[in-house]
Amino acid sequence: METFEIALVFTCPYIAQRNGGNRVLHTGLKLEEAKDKLLNLFNDKHDYPYSETLKEAELISESHMDNMILGDDIDTFPMFHYDSRIYKILKEEKEEDAE
Repeated sequence: METFEIALVFTCPYIAQRNGGNRVLHTGLKLEEAKDKLLNLFNDKHDYPYSETLKEAELISESHMDNMILGDDIDTFPMFHYDSRIYKILKEEKEEDAE
């Protein structure tokens, strides 16, 4: 079963240094769980009207720099920008059994 994680990536080194650097916020999620958590993060961070769906978040934020971006293909997952940070869904890497 594929699992996903939500990562926080800083775009400004100064802010990254002040906030502990890039990191994974949530792991072991199903895709729908990851999308729900990302939407909750989006709603918590922004002053836009509350969004019920990722598509609604994308439409509400499309004219702003800190916008929600939905994935266009099977290998691209939703993400959004906020204050020199990018919150995004990534597919978790499978760990190979070391023997």
